[in-house]
Amino acid sequence: MHILLDTFDGYLLRIEDSQQLATIGNREFIVSDYLHGRCHIFALAAQEVFGPHALIKVLIDAESGFLLHAYIGINDIDIDARGQIQESDILDYEAQGGFEIDHVVLSHEQVLSQSSACQWGAPETGEIDALKDFISLHKSVFLADDVDSRIEAAVSCKPANVEDLIFDLTL
Repeated sequence: MHILLDTFDGYLLRIEDSQQLATIGNREFIVSDYLHGRCHIFALAAQEVFGPHALIKVLIDAESGFLLHAYIGINDIDIDARGQIQESDILDYEAQGGFEIDHVVLSHEQVLSQSSACQWGAPETGEIDALKDFISLHKSVFLADDVDSRIEAAVSCKPANVEDLIFDLTL
């Protein structure tokens, strides 16, 4: 499977916001769905793929309780639906909140509970499994396994626009 990679900032590859991640029934879910509104569902699926050492981190507006973003952390790597994220990405979400933002690590069960209570939105039937399939197929993008050498090989071909390259990064 080929995926469209959006940017190469010298350190990280990003999956294009319009990349399809899951199809449930006749509804297609794309990366941007999991950046705004369904990020906790992606975090649940990612934790199931990467294991319990992957912590689900959430940013919550302390005043309203509104979920600003959810992602996973594995050691010193933070990951959301785009792939690896940096502190600047987290600060962008913080800027959307109020004066006080809570950074919280939640268990899988706590996130499911918030989802089931319809406070954050419940996953659709089969959605987590579809996301797990996508993440499993593209672990190398999320963890940047051997991505540097693939970028160097692609860039050495001197494409007109690095941002429009399509890479086959399946395991």
